[in-house]
Amino acid sequence: MDLLEPEAEALRGNLVEGLVTILMILDDTVEASSQDCQLLLTLTSDREGVMKNLREGIARSQGSLGVESCRRLLAASSLLERLIWLIHRFAILLKSESGDDQTEDLMEEAVIETP
Repeated sequence: MDLLEPEAEALRGNLVEGLVTILMILDDTVEASSQDCQLLLTLTSDREGVMKNLREGIARSQGSLGVESCRRLLAASSLLERLIWLIHRFAILLKSESGDDQTEDLMEEAVIETP
């Protein structure tokens, strides 16, 4: 994604870094670490406020960013939000396989919080 403006490139880089970090923890979790699973659940839990702040920041930057850059960043933030939600659901499933009693509560939460 070629955004041109340095501010847009920095925001894009932050989105990518955050996703890569979560994907690395997901990979560790799949390798059977319950501690990593709990960390993954925490990192992917309700991020509505974070995503709202991100989108508001992009909207405020419209003066310094081009319309196309803002459009692309908003689309990327929506995709990131959906990916985080899906990873959270997957982490719940991994935790349920470990026989944790709290899994049912987590599943109910995840269904209610569909983005």
